[in-house]
Amino acid sequence: MKSIFIILFLIMIFQSTLASRMNPHMKNRWTKSSMFLNFAKKLNERKIRKLEGTDTSDSESGNSTSVAPPADDYTGNTNATGAETARATDKDADVDPNKPVSSKGFNSNKKGSKIQISKFHNFKAKKEDSKLTFSILLYFLRTIPYRVIFRLRVLYSSRLRILEPSAQSVRSDCVLSDENLEGTNSTSNINFDCEANKKAGYDIANVTLNTDTGMTLAAKDGTILENITFDDVNFNGNAAEEAASIQNNNVAIKEYGDLHAQKANISFEGNTLKIKGTLTKTTVNTLRRLTFSDGKFNMHFEDGTNSGDYACTLAVVTDPIYELNCDTSGSSIDPTYANVDSSQGNVTNGDGIDLLNVYVDDYTTDKIKAGSSDTNQNSKSSSSGLSGGAIAGIVIACVVVLVGVTVAIIMLRKPKPPIDNTAVAELKTDNI
Repeated sequence: MKSIFIILFLIMIFQSTLASRMNPHMKNRWTKSSMFLNFAKKLNERKIRKLEGTDTSDSESGNSTSVAPPADDYTGNTNATGAETARATDKDADVDPNKPVSSKGFNSNKKGSKIQISKFHNFKAKKEDSKLTFSILLYFLRTIPYRVIFRLRVLYSSRLRILEPSAQSVRSDCVLSDENLEGTNSTSNINFDCEANKKAGYDIANVTLNTDTGMTLAAKDGTILENITFDDVNFNGNAAEEAASIQNNNVAIKEYGDLHAQKANISFEGNTLKIKGTLTKTTVNTLRRLTFSDGKFNMHFEDGTNSGDYACTLAVVTDPIYELNCDTSGSSIDPTYANVDSSQGNVTNGDGIDLLNVYVDDYTTDKIKAGSSDTNQNSKSSSSGLSGGAIAGIVIACVVVLVGVTVAIIMLRKPKPPIDNTAVAELKTDNI
């Protein structure tokens, strides 16, 4: 660094010496060169300030760096008794490895929640590291915050250090990958990059999202927007399973899409489940172009009793309208519109995956109806191949005949009036 200043100093001396001997044209050219050198000098000085942590030029230009809410003293108890009661923003703490974690569980039946967790991915943590990182997809039915804070329970493999604590309650800060989305509303999942402390030199056995503690939403300047409990957070797709062992979700999502459909555009045609809606496509790496390759996805659907993974194809109708066709002949499934809402599927993309989320915007608990080309219902009630109208005509005719026969029987069984014997005797007397 000193050599750079020496070179700049020598150039300035050389500049002042030559300036007195230059003609106007040469002076003009030299002035432009000097301006460039001065600009380079300022850039170098700014770099030094950043390294020293004293640079303020970002805040002066309006692009201030983010500020995390301060870490408060740990407020929970660390023994094995009872669920953890710490706040999301509290400092890290060593806890008994047998202390309950996420005793509240992970809600998956509150699909109207304002905050929904859709996917954990890209987990990284080496033994020698003092940090662990991962990413999370969140779906908001409210304005998007800059930062989301929650607590993790980290369990270590401590075979060689039995006397030292082998579990921690740590604060995890997750910030927007695209900070331009702060304060906006979106109908798609939003990616957040998360970071938390870990013990350097320890292997991680398990990392769990602790739903017994709350979640804090904060702005870029550190202002706390809201504190909520996980009673108001829903886990979509396989997110509940992933939250219990975050370290297993080490594959990165490269591209993801959110397909929003209306009930009227979801139906069964034979054994094919058809879902047509508006697709919002997002790429985690903004330098890549999102294509969804050939549109093949392995989608997971369930109906409350049965579940399965189905081969599906996503095809464009008229961009951004897409249709998802899934072959369900492999296993029996009879889902409702609510069952299909928040369903998820993926496909391998190199060393990562592409993710597809399906949302039914006006879902109900009604069973999904058959489409216009489906004939299953007719075939069940008319194995002879007759149409519904023909069957109705036959039934009506049979009813009319049956009514006629019934009336005739009643008339035939009606008793005859008795003969008047007195009148007959009178006739005989008259004849005599």
